[in-house]
Amino acid sequence: AARIRAAMRVDVPVGVFFAFPTVEGLAAWIAGEGAPGEADDPSVLGPADRSRPIPLSAEQERLWFLSYVGDTESSYTVSKGLRLEGIEIDLGRLARSFSIVVERHEALRTVFPAVEGQGRQHVLPPAPFVLPSVDLRAVPARERPAETRRVAGLEAVRPFDLERGPLFRALVVRTGDTEYVLLTNLHHIVTDAWSTGILVQELMECYQALSTGREPVLPRLPVQYADYAGWQRRWLESPAADEQLRYWKRQLAGLPALDLCPDRARPARVSYRGGSLRMQLSAELSARLRALAERERVTLFMLLLAGFKVVLAHYSRQRDVVVGIDAANRRTVELERLIGFFINELVLRSDLSGDPAFTALLGRVRDVTLGAYQNQDLPFGLLVKELVGRRDLGTNPLFQVMFGLKNAPRPDVALDGLRVHPVEVASEVAVFELCLYMEETPREIFGLFTYRTDLFDAATIEAMRSDLVEVLERVSEHPGVGVEELVGNLGVRERERRAERTRIAEQAGRRMLKSVQRKAIPITSPPE
Repeated sequence: AARIRAAMRVDVPVGVFFAFPTVEGLAAWIAGEGAPGEADDPSVLGPADRSRPIPLSAEQERLWFLSYVGDTESSYTVSKGLRLEGIEIDLGRLARSFSIVVERHEALRTVFPAVEGQGRQHVLPPAPFVLPSVDLRAVPARERPAETRRVAGLEAVRPFDLERGPLFRALVVRTGDTEYVLLTNLHHIVTDAWSTGILVQELMECYQALSTGREPVLPRLPVQYADYAGWQRRWLESPAADEQLRYWKRQLAGLPALDLCPDRARPARVSYRGGSLRMQLSAELSARLRALAERERVTLFMLLLAGFKVVLAHYSRQRDVVVGIDAANRRTVELERLIGFFINELVLRSDLSGDPAFTALLGRVRDVTLGAYQNQDLPFGLLVKELVGRRDLGTNPLFQVMFGLKNAPRPDVALDGLRVHPVEVASEVAVFELCLYMEETPREIFGLFTYRTDLFDAATIEAMRSDLVEVLERVSEHPGVGVEELVGNLGVRERERRAERTRIAEQAGRRMLKSVQRKAIPITSPPE
């Protein structure tokens, strides 16, 4: 305790607190008993051995395998769009900004050849970034938004070549004299959501510096992604990795598959065709949910996840509910500003049995979430290998439903005369059977459902959205309500919805029959 109190009087970088899994480890570092940099310490990031082929990280290894044996050409493309308005963009200067960022981050110029049947990282030398552009000013103004979406969609599904690269491409679509849409597409094997924020931030910083005749000055990167991959391999041989594996084996023993009773049977071959549906919680409801989370000493993420699990319990008719989440997995200060694929999938298993009050369920979700984050370093692929063994490429192992609350860093963009806004790039790919990603803004909370259209109808997802809003409305006003009462009310609503859909279908059928009867042509017997 004395050492921790001493830390409050010294300048300790924020990232250091994430480098140590225990308070004791942090205290030892403060006291100088475990200073980072010791080569024999598997918890310390250091330079990788570049004299031999660079191995893949465990996360990369899983995607490399899926890309080569699965039908996933566009399933792991990370597509982002930025709308740039207000000034005329110098495309040459923008391309130079891309070149600087790509030279700075080795991950953006890495390819993945196979060496003796195993994927390896090969870092290409820096080269000028190719930035193509499309000018739509000759297209009628009213047609430009649709044409921009069409171009963005084509770019998003264009496959990557993992062996030859590049695995990062960009395209500028000019929609007016001072209006542009910048599209970026990266293979997930070299990036994640956190990295996207870093990319935009550094790109804009470089462009601003070049616009004023200065050379960009960015903070030095102490390590590169290859160093992280080498460190992870060393860590996986440490006692800490064994302890985390034991935790997950205990936590996931007898894990059931969550069956949401989809509208159609699972096909033999997964197509990854997807649909999406947006949702928005009112400012009033969002405020009540934040207040409830504060009173119950849980995060907003935990509260929204608990509400989502109630809805999943209704649709699956199960009380052992399993959901996957993404962990940023950047627990050392060296990784905070590095572009690469660090994200790790965690499995959150919650027990909804015994008709707990929703406040009690919040406590269960909190405990499970904290335990998962404390053991987040074990790669998901290794966990699958230990618990599942031979995997079915048609089904995601361990969980089929994903949940997330966006908390990646937002790029701080401030350029004279230039307005920068994110643009949604529609994706028709669904990696998981069902996903719900939510985002908190200062006023409202937004969400996006994505789902496999091979399994679910749009009407089912719309009903699920309505059910989630109803659950959140109810618990925001009566947090002590029991889970079974919440689920039972959703059952009544579902029966009412089905009856209403049946009534509407019958009315439509009767109208169609009358229309056909009115337009029917009398049939007369032919003359004998």
